Parts: sequence; C-alpha cells; structure tokens
Amino acid sequence: MDQGRSAGAATALRARAAALALAWSDAAAATTTLGRERAILRLLGVRGQAPSGRPLVLEVADRYFNADPDRLARGIGLPFAARLAADGGDPIALARAVADGSVDLASVAASLDDPAVRDAALRTVAERTAATLERVDANRTARSELRRLLGEPPRPLVGATIASATLPEAAIAARSATDGSADLLVLGGAADVADPEAGTTVVAARSVPGLVGLRTQLDEAGAMRGRYVRLGVAIDALAADQAVAAGLERADLALADPMAAIAAGVASPGHAIADHLFACRMLARAGVEMLVPAGPLVVAPDLQSGVASSPATRSGRALAMQLLAVALAEVAGIERRHIAVVGLPAWLAEEAGGIGHAVAELAARRVLFAGHGFALVEPDGTPEQAAVWRGLATLLLADGDFDVVLVRQDRRSDRLGTIRGAIAVAAEARQSWEPGGLAGATASYRDAMLDAAARELDALEAGGWATIIGYSPEAAADEPRSGVATRTDGFDPLGEGSRR
Repeated sequence: MDQGRSAGAATALRARAAALALAWSDAAAATTTLGRERAILRLLGVRGQAPSGRPLVLEVADRYFNADPDRLARGIGLPFAARLAADGGDPIALARAVADGSVDLASVAASLDDPAVRDAALRTVAERTAATLERVDANRTARSELRRLLGEPPRPLVGATIASATLPEAAIAARSATDGSADLLVLGGAADVADPEAGTTVVAARSVPGLVGLRTQLDEAGAMRGRYVRLGVAIDALAADQAVAAGLERADLALADPMAAIAAGVASPGHAIADHLFACRMLARAGVEMLVPAGPLVVAPDLQSGVASSPATRSGRALAMQLLAVALAEVAGIERRHIAVVGLPAWLAEEAGGIGHAVAELAARRVLFAGHGFALVEPDGTPEQAAVWRGLATLLLADGDFDVVLVRQDRRSDRLGTIRGAIAVAAEARQSWEPGGLAGATASYRDAMLDAAARELDALEAGGWATIIGYSPEAAADEPRSGVATRTDGFDPLGEGSRR
C-alpha cells in the first residue's frame, strides 16, 4: 500500500468511525447513567466529602439509586432541585441530609407530577447550573490569561504522571516534578476514599479540594519558573462527574478512553459511551484538552477462535478503538486541534519486532489523525521495559514532532532529564536527514494494521459489540443495576447547544 493509498484508507476509516460515533451519540442522548447523574449534582453545587471520606456526590447518588434502581430512568436532578426550591436551602447541606438518610428524595420525586413543583425545580436547575457554568467559563478565561502572563513552554510538553495520593504526598510529587522542569503533571487513577479521622484529602479527579491544592502548587511553580505548568487528570470511564470537577478546578488536560472499559468487560458499551459523551461535552465547554490512549488490547476474538492473532491484527484492533474514541470526542464538540492521540500502544515494547512495529504504528497514526496533536506516554512496566521505551522514544522523537511526552514519576531517577536530553538530540538529528517513507517489513506491518482496523469496524457495523467483546451487551444495558437507563423524565443541563 503506497502513501497515496494509505491516505485514502485513512480517510475511509475516519469516515466510518465518525458514522458509528454519531449513531451512538444519538442513542446515548436518550439515556442517563449514574456518572451523568453525579455530574448533575455537581452542576447543582454539590461538592466536598461525606463523613465516610467518599465524595459527597457518590454518597448521595448511591443512597438514592441503590434503594430503587428503577429511579435512574427519572434521574436525581429534578427531585434534588425541587427540594432546594421548596426549602431555599444550600445544595451541600441538602446533599449531606440525603446522604445520612434524614431527607428522602423519593417523596419529592412523586410530587413532580404537580406542574408548579416541576416548574420550580426546572427554574432552580437552570439557575444553579448557569452559576456553575459561569465558574467554568471564568476558569477558562483565567487559564488563557495566566498562560499569556507566564508564557508557554516549547513543544513537546514534557510531563510526569502520578498516582492518586493524599495532598501532602501529591505536593511532594508536584515539587519533584516541577523541580525537574515538568511542563505538565497528570494525576492518574482516582481513589474514592480519604481518611476523615486523619484529616487527609485525596488528590484525585473526583476530589475537588485535592485538585484545588494541586492546581495551587502548580501555579506557584509556574510563577517561580516564569512558565505555565499544566494540570492533567485521568478520568475514569464511568465517571462523567470527574469532568465537571476538572472544569471547575482549571484542569488543562483530560486523559479519557471509554474503549478500555468496554474491551475489558468492565462496562456495557452503552454505559461507557453515554458517560464519555457527557464528559466530553463538559470538557469542551471548559476548554479542557483531551489525550486519547492508543487503544486497548482486544483479545475476545482470539479467545473465541482459539487462535492467537498476529501483532499487526492486535494493533489494528487497538487502532480502530482509538479511532472510535477520537470520533466520539469530536461528535461531543471537542475541536480536533484540542485532541491529542497517544502514538503507541502500551504493550508494544514487550513484543518482538517492537522497534519496526513502533515506526509503522506512528506512521499510520500520522496519516489517520492529521490535525491532531501527538503524544508519547510511558506505560507501566519493569525497569528493563522502561529502558526499552526510552530508547524507542528517542528514535521516534528524531523522526517527527510531538506535542506531549509523559513519563512515570520516579524520585529515584531523573526521567524528565533523560527525555529532555533525547528531545535535544532528536532536534539536531532531524536537521541531518530527511525522514522518508516506510519500506519492507515495516510498510507491510502498517498495511496489515490498517486492514485489521478496517475489519474491526466491519465487524462492529455488521455484528455489533458482540463480535469485539465476545458477548451481547444488550441484556446488561437493560438491567437497571447496570448503571445506564433510558430516560423517562430527564433533562439535559448542558443542552444540545453545548455541541460545537
């Protein structure tokens, strides 16, 4: 397949992914999820932790929906707003009362059949959501002004990822990363529980106090360095509420991918996609950029057939999933230039022929994702695998421009310094030769990968998700406890006008 045919295949693949994403978006518009309902509570002004140490939005949603899963179809936003309208109270105080059982929203929900009660609830929703979104808009403006004031670092942005931690631990990690000239700090997997007796605050995508503290740390580091330092958060696949927290606390970047949860069987496709679309709409409103991983390892077809697929087929499946995740983000309103894609799957460094395959993977994505930013992200692994990844990163940096390079935080070694050295070498190397096209086995691998991605989309269009994940998700999606339901009395607090 020559370069011209590769470009033609890329255009066709993107069009097919966009068509699937649009159809899924239309279907998701009729549903709601637990994550979406928690997001609505955040938009209504609920924040902070419950006495258990869990985020208050989780406690309220769990108490209300666990008592009767059929309530999910009608949502929690209108009953909650109706009680606020009746009492004229504070959303945090009401949330605490619901969480501890002293207020039962079920009786309030029954009263929504009264037009006056419903109208009051809708007015309250509109007023409180507008106030929250005004804060989000103000943060978007403040981000732009602060970047202009402090100045932007040169590309690629070099950053580190840290796991969720207590605020003191995160502050140490932030200082360590910024002392090492990090341009970006990405907060990884989120824990839900802090220790209220010890007075700890967990820094995670759901923890607004923790995000506030970390954002402050990075702003102080940026002021001292005279260069803006970005905050990134990894948003869980079933946690649209985390996107609201990210917008409220001036996160700059969100790492999100519903396909990993679908491929792993953690969530039904309808659930993960509906949550992801709502989260993306919120991120688009907040001006938060997105980083899309390189796609999950899809092995269900191999388990069904009993035959292991080739590396190119596995990579093609992952590429198809990445295409779909990007298409969903675009359908939700995030502009192409604000979506960066990770160039390599996490498992690639472990496979034989990884170097040639990596060159092919990146070359295919350069054509498929024209107009997007590109990122290299160090996966978890052994020290030996980390060394291979750093060598691979050096090679790829010399062959093309990147917008983001992320390494794992490690206080025992200067990973940031190593990558900055590689970037400097790569910049000089690019002046010494003209990168050419692929040849031989590398070109064959790229072509096989693109063919496999096309087959993956063929399978989705013809047979649905069962051909990808190995079972039919329809029954699970109709089960109330699955976390997704068809809305019967819901509303859209962001409005269709939020799509851009």
